[in-house]
Amino acid sequence: MVVNQSLQQLRTAGYSIDGYDDNLLYLNNIREFGYLWPEGVVSYVDGYVARTQLFYSTPGYNRSRYNSIYSQLSRQYGVPLRSVLPGNGMQATWFASDGSYIQLEFFAMNTYGSGSRYFTTLTFGN
Repeated sequence: MVVNQSLQQLRTAGYSIDGYDDNLLYLNNIREFGYLWPEGVVSYVDGYVARTQLFYSTPGYNRSRYNSIYSQLSRQYGVPLRSVLPGNGMQATWFASDGSYIQLEFFAMNTYGSGSRYFTTLTFGN
């Protein structure tokens, strides 16, 4: 029921729905922080939105999107908790007092048929 309500609300708001399965809703071409994200996934737990993840990848090492969004989030929420990931990867997480968080990541990953790609992911969680 909740996924059906979300489908309707997202369609009404102009989002492109790619599909859904069980507790996952797949989106395309989401605009957030001044960028277009080709793919996104909304995850539901016990009927509530638990996490929304947005994905962007490039064939080469390019942190410009990560750096720009990192600056925007730091201006808005302050200094994040930061981690270094393997292969020159980066991760930053901003926590709110209500337990919600925003996580920004940049990392390399091998993909099927495309070799190594560099991903920037943006996660909103509860």
